[in-house]
Amino acid sequence: TEIKATFAGNATYKAAVVSYTLTVNKAAAGLSYTTTSFDIMLNDDTFEAPALNNPNGLTVTYTSSNTDVATVNATTGELSYVSSAVGTAKITATFVANDWYKSGSANYTINIIDPTVKGTKYNPYTVADVKDGTATGSGIYVIGYIVGNYNATTPVNPATGDTNLALADASTETSGAKTIPVELPSGTIRTNWGPNSNNVIGYKVLLKGNAQSYFSVAGIKGTKEVTAITVPVTLNATGYATFASDY
Repeated sequence: TEIKATFAGNATYKAAVVSYTLTVNKAAAGLSYTTTSFDIMLNDDTFEAPALNNPNGLTVTYTSSNTDVATVNATTGELSYVSSAVGTAKITATFVANDWYKSGSANYTINIIDPTVKGTKYNPYTVADVKDGTATGSGIYVIGYIVGNYNATTPVNPATGDTNLALADASTETSGAKTIPVELPSGTIRTNWGPNSNNVIGYKVLLKGNAQSYFSVAGIKGTKEVTAITVPVTLNATGYATFASDY
């Protein structure tokens, strides 16, 4: 709408008009889920759908991206899933715009996982599995200790670079025969886990990437996830240490 101020003029002043435009936008729908991804173990029937954060009390419609894995009541959001079938389904709550609110949506994903399958988050490969070729494929999980990095195809400790790390099945192992190189792509993963810039030597980590040749040996490239499993703490001479966690 245009807001206008008008002066008709008088013996002293000329007539004048000034105006501005006031735009009132629709509000955001504000839909969200606190947690957006859930892993469900095969044949586990105890999972319940998360509650939708819907602060404006809007009417939403629920849908499933994979009804072979999960169905959802379109009105209530009640979830029914096939716990005996491995697979993934995305559940989406959608609001169609009205006179006051913009359209909006929120979603969460359920992943029904068979924990007995090797190379999954819950049954990761070891470094030895990668070395002997047992670990194959892309998007696999591997667990091990950070023991340095690779420099000119040789593992070194202390680390001298951040583009990769050397992973071993034991925290004290540093030989090339017992370690594998793991690529750290540029970005957050390299910033947080580069062994030269971060104090991560001795950390036991779970990582996700692709099993393929790296530095002409079996290794992991295209790393997408790195998660700390255990963290070493060194006691001082009087038996004390300080440890801080993000959690």
